[in-house]
Amino acid sequence: MLVSTVVALLFAASFPVDGARGDPAAAARVVGHWEGAFSRLGSVQRAEIDLRLEDGALAGTFRIGELGLAGEPLRDVEVTDSTVTFALLYGRFEMRIDSAAEELTGSNPRWNPVVDLHLKRALPEIVYDTETVRVGAAGATIAGMLYLPRRRGPAPLVVVAGGSEQTTRAQWEYRSWGDVLARHGIAAFVYDRRGHGASTGDSAHADLRDESADVVAMVDALARRPDIDRRRIAVLGTSRGGWVAPLAAAASREITVLLLECAPAVGVIEQELQRISHVEPDDSVSAGDIVQAAAYERFWLGAARGGAPWSVIDSASVAARAARWRSIAVIPDSAADVAWWVRNDFDQQALLRRIHIPVVAVFGAEDRTVPLAENLEPMRAALAAGGNREVTIRVIPEAGHGLWLFGRLRGGEWKWPAAYWRWARKAPGAFEAVITAMADGGPTSHRAGGLRQNGP
Repeated sequence: MLVSTVVALLFAASFPVDGARGDPAAAARVVGHWEGAFSRLGSVQRAEIDLRLEDGALAGTFRIGELGLAGEPLRDVEVTDSTVTFALLYGRFEMRIDSAAEELTGSNPRWNPVVDLHLKRALPEIVYDTETVRVGAAGATIAGMLYLPRRRGPAPLVVVAGGSEQTTRAQWEYRSWGDVLARHGIAAFVYDRRGHGASTGDSAHADLRDESADVVAMVDALARRPDIDRRRIAVLGTSRGGWVAPLAAAASREITVLLLECAPAVGVIEQELQRISHVEPDDSVSAGDIVQAAAYERFWLGAARGGAPWSVIDSASVAARAARWRSIAVIPDSAADVAWWVRNDFDQQALLRRIHIPVVAVFGAEDRTVPLAENLEPMRAALAAGGNREVTIRVIPEAGHGLWLFGRLRGGEWKWPAAYWRWARKAPGAFEAVITAMADGGPTSHRAGGLRQNGP
């Protein structure tokens, strides 16, 4: 199963909100919308903060547009007559309150160089609304959030099928698509996968085909809305969703565009073998460890394909569970785990040959989970073999799986402007590829009397 990008070390924003402390009267002075920027030796990144009173205490959320990060909670909010303090993505900031100028200025001195933050009170720009939508599917009810731009006329729609760990809207990396697309006039639907979050149904035995059927049900329901443009409905598959989205597109008459981000061109077993072979040695695993892990995975996945009994695979896994390299390997815990891999190892190449609508696929040049060399050309070839001539494939330089660029110093020394701090962000061109595909005048599929049919 595809593992979504691990960004916890940098994107430590997904934490619970601790109890806010301070004088309610003082808190009321800073309630509202604030806009400004982080600054680190001349390098800036725009930010927005929203502060509000909850049961007499100060709480809030923040947004960093370059990351697509929106509506994330502030942590450890405290307020006095002269300061408001909170923790967010880049640490803990103590902000001085200038009530006359309506500005907040502060820093996180624990980072070296220091990260400064300057905010000014502003009027929030409301460009979209959100609506909770529940859709009936086979054996489940799928709950999701529809981000609907405030625009004249029906809006194009993107239903987002996320990565392995993006099971609910709680994961901001997944939910980010809603804010980003809606701000560009495109409706977006992000949802809780069946059996997770507010969605019902059995998740333990759900296959990729079940998940694709859920996507088709969502598309069918949303396509009937008068505020959705049925001529421009896309499904976006990111990472693991790169199997779900093509399955849905091949089965639906409503989907007119297929969008893929870091999506495999091979089946689940082949992709896992690619991933394990591209793991980089570090302090926790050596090159020899990786060789052993890869050999183990080749054995048990090959045995699974060959119909070997669980006892054979379990016996080989005993040593694996105690090995130094166990953290980088997929080690099945039961016969049911093995069965999932076998059931879901369909022919991705054959599936792509059935896609006859416009396709936009984006890869990361440094992706080690869905390696570029093993997936780009096979995807291009499969789509071409099926007769699809409306294919756009883009490679994002420097970007790994998930197309994130992590914060780092460019130039090797702290010497602005010759060298500068590059803030973490979604890689340039990643969001834009999807926005361009769905914008007015972007690709749509037509046939006499309606939409082009996918399939054989």
